[in-house]
Amino acid sequence: MTVARRVRRTVRVLLALGSAAGVTVALAQVPAQGAFTAVSGSTGNSVASAADFCTAPGPTTLYSVGDSWTDFSAQAATHGGDTFLKVSSSASTTARTWLRFGLTRPAGCFLTSAQLQVRARTPAAGRTIDVYRGDPLAPQWTSSTITWGNQPSGVGTAVGNGSLTSADWQTWTVTDHVREQLRAGNNGFVLQDRNEGAGAVEQIYEDLQNATYPPTLVLVWG
Repeated sequence: MTVARRVRRTVRVLLALGSAAGVTVALAQVPAQGAFTAVSGSTGNSVASAADFCTAPGPTTLYSVGDSWTDFSAQAATHGGDTFLKVSSSASTTARTWLRFGLTRPAGCFLTSAQLQVRARTPAAGRTIDVYRGDPLAPQWTSSTITWGNQPSGVGTAVGNGSLTSADWQTWTVTDHVREQLRAGNNGFVLQDRNEGAGAVEQIYEDLQNATYPPTLVLVWG
């Protein structure tokens, strides 16, 4: 083999290796909803890739697995056996509603949307109802034991929605709350009047015992 032919062959090999390296970088930089890995074999100069895609990209509807409400005027009382949920505010008493949903992240998925839906049975118009998540560092509450006195604090940024004028579904977009529940721990949601202690108003909601209108959490994954 002549010197010129050796030089040309060496150049071709170097160009091939450079192309493989370029493919590796391009694959690593693709902003996709999956994890890509490129490998160049030192002997075969080959490139392989693998990806982990979301297994449940469509909407998923979860139903409440626990709910209750707490009453400032009866701080040791439990209400897990009631057939309704309550959010109220007045000069003498306040009530908050607690809801829990079982959360599991599907393999390879990222939460893109979460909507909490609770049907108002007898709403009172003119109020803003805020949703917080229960403090994940507090003891896990249950429907049969939660009271005003032992309820967790509500944490995170309030997600508010105006109360309705007639019976219907009230909806809150709680995407950030659910992401934090998946990351840091799930201690449910709390619904409360934004102006607790002001006025004399009461919202009655359907609870999980209502087979037609149970509270739901609709999740969209990507």
